[in-house]
Amino acid sequence: MYSVRVLAAGFGLITYLSDASFAQTSCPPFPVSSNCSTTGRANCDEQATGRESINFARHAEGLGPIVLPPTYGTAPADQKIIMLINAERRSRGIDAINNEADQNDPLIGYVAYNHSQLLAEIPKLGGMINQDGSSTAHNNAVDGTVGDRLAGIPGHESFGSGGEIVTGERDPEFAIWNFMYNDAESNWGHRNAILDCNFKIAGAGVAPTINGNTNYIIDFISNPNNGYKMLSLPPGTPKPARQTASPITIGWFRDYHANVPSNLDPLFLKVSFSGQIPYVYGKQNGLKAIYAFPAAIWGLNERSGLPSLGTLPAGNGAVKCRPHLHSAVSGSGSHSVVIYECAVTVLNNGPIWPLEIDVVDSFSQVLRIRSCKLGQKDDPTPGNVPCFQLPPPPPPEVYPRR
Repeated sequence: MYSVRVLAAGFGLITYLSDASFAQTSCPPFPVSSNCSTTGRANCDEQATGRESINFARHAEGLGPIVLPPTYGTAPADQKIIMLINAERRSRGIDAINNEADQNDPLIGYVAYNHSQLLAEIPKLGGMINQDGSSTAHNNAVDGTVGDRLAGIPGHESFGSGGEIVTGERDPEFAIWNFMYNDAESNWGHRNAILDCNFKIAGAGVAPTINGNTNYIIDFISNPNNGYKMLSLPPGTPKPARQTASPITIGWFRDYHANVPSNLDPLFLKVSFSGQIPYVYGKQNGLKAIYAFPAAIWGLNERSGLPSLGTLPAGNGAVKCRPHLHSAVSGSGSHSVVIYECAVTVLNNGPIWPLEIDVVDSFSQVLRIRSCKLGQKDDPTPGNVPCFQLPPPPPPEVYPRR
């Protein structure tokens, strides 16, 4: 299990701000029972269920057993998270998140789900530290910061302040117990987010990990002046299907006019995007960015002196592809094709294989397209996506150039 707990200021709970101004309400303080590392209480027993652990901790705070809706048992895991949060809030006199029906916000929840899926696919992102001290579980070089991810949601301008909490646990009840009752003693940031009376809307995202646990991510927003309206969907509406087919083609080219040191080969990747980005719950979607990650062995520092791959600022040679519109002609006439040029020029001074191209849409779904090492059919590293054969680069040229 990994849990993004508060090990230093700002680690584990991220606060982001938009231009929306609001008067923050002063939330009443609530007593906190000591966590299990200091009491050795019964709910630290591995045989105890998450519900038993929650109720044991609630009893220590003078509260009765948690009261959950009759539909809790059949609800999906992401809605169970919202139900548990609201049960904890109601028992302390705090207004419910989202609505009295304990629904998960579909759009914020979908963004949280995509981020949860990314952390499940690249487990190293759950535990690395960026140069500014923040965790890659929240801010990383693939799908960006919390604010970046939520910026694709219609109405995000009204979000105001907010926070994100992340944990890996066996079920929703243990996730909430971990957030509420087993946080770091020095800073109860996860618990404070759940009980913050300023937070009005939340989206939960749930994804299984490769080690048998489940990632639980909750994004909260304050929604000042009720500017953002939660999307209402019929019960049982499925999540949008994740894109699996590659929408890109990749090739090599030399740009002799590029600003490249004379001792390096001006060899670039050209990424042509031709896919369709599907709508999300009827909301327009689009392409946010394409990134190229040379030597894509996540979490390792492949080149001396550079931050680990996945950290911010973009570590270990990660490159954001630059979009350019080009006219093209097909059988039905002319149309526009978006060409992304990635300035990957590390062939002469560092490893490039395996190369990963990540396509990120407006709702932060990440399509990872991984090239095989030369001569290999696939990369068996756990968590890696199936690879494709990138055309061999052209023959090397003699450098330095005259």
